[in-house]
Amino acid sequence: MTTCTNTAGSRTCGACPGGYSGTGATGCVDINECLTNNGGCDVLTTCTNTIGSRACGACPSGYSGTGATGCTDVNECLTNNGGCDVLTTCTNTVGSRTCGGCPAGYTGTGATGCSDVNECLSNNGGCDELTTCTNSPGSFSCSACPSGYSGTGLTGCTDINECLTNNGGCDVLTTCTNTPGSRTCGACPSGYTGSGATVCTDINECLTNNGGCSSSATCANTAGSFTCTCNAGFSGNGVTCTAPGCSDGTREGFLSPVTYPNIAGCSGGWSVPGVLSTSVSTCSRIAGDSSSNPTGSGCSSADLCAVGWHVCTTNAQVAAKSSTGDCSGVTTGVGSSVFFATLQSGSGNALCEATGANDLFGCGNIGTTPNSGCNPLTRSSGNLCGGLGAPWVCTSLNGGYDETQRVVKTASAGGGVLCCTD
Repeated sequence: MTTCTNTAGSRTCGACPGGYSGTGATGCVDINECLTNNGGCDVLTTCTNTIGSRACGACPSGYSGTGATGCTDVNECLTNNGGCDVLTTCTNTVGSRTCGGCPAGYTGTGATGCSDVNECLSNNGGCDELTTCTNSPGSFSCSACPSGYSGTGLTGCTDINECLTNNGGCDVLTTCTNTPGSRTCGACPSGYTGSGATVCTDINECLTNNGGCSSSATCANTAGSFTCTCNAGFSGNGVTCTAPGCSDGTREGFLSPVTYPNIAGCSGGWSVPGVLSTSVSTCSRIAGDSSSNPTGSGCSSADLCAVGWHVCTTNAQVAAKSSTGDCSGVTTGVGSSVFFATLQSGSGNALCEATGANDLFGCGNIGTTPNSGCNPLTRSSGNLCGGLGAPWVCTSLNGGYDETQRVVKTASAGGGVLCCTD
């Protein structure tokens, strides 16, 4: 390993090469460099002794350089975030790096990868069941509460009671009922058309068939209903109106048209003589004690009866038209002396017969008592109206046997005639 150089009479031995100890003359011994300061290799590497030298191992992972020159830590975080998920933080360490945890809304690790959690797959993401959960990277969102609810999809949707404000928009005549997310409006009440949700409009019942009122009544529309009022000269509840039977609109006998709808006692005077011979109107029925012509000037006895009525003809007709079949109601409620004549007459002796013109027969509380054959008529005039007195005036052309053809009544007091429906 050394060089021998001949000299005069001797020789010389060269020095041992690097990596050896000793002398060429005595012998060269290999030096183990690794025993001192790791042979000069980086402490992170392995020193391996060789004949006359040593070898340094490679730098470990996470370092650059060589074991002979030195190992330098590599900052892995500078490249591709050190291989950590982009959502995490890379932290360099000696010879390596660490990855932070995945953020909220993700599963996995920073080193292996972060995967978005779809929160909507569990319990609608915590959103109210009435709303829609929409997944987003690392989070989610809740849609707005539907119409009819307050609050948010995240905090909760609360039903709005629309009925508490302006009756829920329902017509004030209807009932608002709250329902989940809405309300319902009750039906319009009777007498109205439309719907509670739009508007209730009053029905004018009077426009159809006079509202169901009598044709002799006035129908007046009211909110949701109507009223019926009998016209002047008629009585009843408006649905049923009964004419008084008297041309002046008032009765003086058989006072209740409800109880006695087909017969009436009508007071007043007349100047055209007779009852039997004057069965037609001569003054357009402007007669009667409540009229503008109470004495009946220019009128016949027929003018005391209303249109559709006539002077009752016989005792049999009075029985048929009176609700009680008799004269019992003629003076009920009447506080004066009255006699109401009919067209019934006879031949004399207070007899009611089909022929003759003698005496007047009727109902009342003055006059004489007729023959029983006159029932139900209860009163008679007597000869020349002697049983009645003024203002009944009976003149005669044949000795007092023609009162029904000659009688006049010069004033409204004392009664008049009985009127029957046609």
